Amino acid sequence: MAADDSPTPLSDGLVMEAPIPLSWEPLAGPAPLGTSARNGRLLRVALLSEEHGHERNEEEGGQVPELLRLEYKVDLLLELMAELLAGGQGGLPPRQARLGPKGIAWLEPEAVPAPGERLLLQLRPDPALPAPLVLPARVSGVHEGEGGNWVTAPFEAPDPAVAEGLERLVFRHHRRQVARMKRGADG
Repeated sequence: MAADDSPTPLSDGLVMEAPIPLSWEPLAGPAPLGTSARNGRLLRVALLSEEHGHERNEEEGGQVPELLRLEYKVDLLLELMAELLAGGQGGLPPRQARLGPKGIAWLEPEAVPAPGERLLLQLRPDPALPAPLVLPARVSGVHEGEGGNWVTAPFEAPDPAVAEGLERLVFRHHRRQVARMKRGADG
């Protein structure tokens, strides 16, 4: 990637660096209706799987978090069934990527979108996500790299709940990575 001092969607805060299943297509109009709400539900379910034990200890009896978790799972199940009946999604090819709550950069080995082009991204940055996130983005830069071109794309007007969910997902990935490194140094 070309080094410059201009701010990017990945220049502040933690960034997840890993192979991420990802696909993209040009986006001419607005993002599909309900995309933001769907992304929020997917992120809540993925994050609840880890947080459930902590919340239960904090709440008296654990009833409220358990009911919320169940409600999210039922909503998600209905949504996934509808997606399956409508044709579903194929597998997404993994791409080396850097993901932050405000955008993504990925190594694109094939056709490269042009700077300024609007895209509809599908990505699955965590295996706990039961379906890919669908995020509109605009390409801010394309830079040559080994094995292809690095495409940088900030997300277009991310919903605050989705941005927060992505931030928590990235933090969780970072925390796990630090724990793995610590275990490797100790063992």
